[in-house]
Amino acid sequence: MDYSLTNSKRGLLAMQLTLMCQGLDTARRVAGLVGDPPDAATYIGEDSVVCTPEDQELAYFLKALLLDETPGPAGQAGPSSEGRAFERMLLEAIWAGDRKVFLHSLRQLLLWYNVERQAKEHRRDLSWWICVPGLGCSVLAVSRTLIGPDELPKSETCLPVALAR
Repeated sequence: MDYSLTNSKRGLLAMQLTLMCQGLDTARRVAGLVGDPPDAATYIGEDSVVCTPEDQELAYFLKALLLDETPGPAGQAGPSSEGRAFERMLLEAIWAGDRKVFLHSLRQLLLWYNVERQAKEHRRDLSWWICVPGLGCSVLAVSRTLIGPDELPKSETCLPVALAR
């Protein structure tokens, strides 16, 4: 295993960004690099800024989806925010092939995201300009024909579907 992504939290972001920018094939190659070194217990924890158990669980779930493997059970780590709960629901909906739940969860994630990105502490933070988890999951859902590209919200500024390959 190559730990060049340093930890599963960074791996999660790398897979999401790769889905958005390079598509499914490249995201699968990145997924093969996602993992945590054997000494990960030294930095994975509930209050860790490096990687939480929730980060790890979401990363491994997305990795399994990309590699056509069976994901581990979701929900072992409690969600740290509503947004993370919706992100988990998106991944579970993709795994279950549930179009209705996926679209509902995406709408809920985007509502939450729009409120959060307007909060004083996030207004100048560029990472809140695009809903990376929503766009990455949307690309994956379209690639699996769970939803059609025309079903994605067109007017959401934080979900610029035109950027996705």
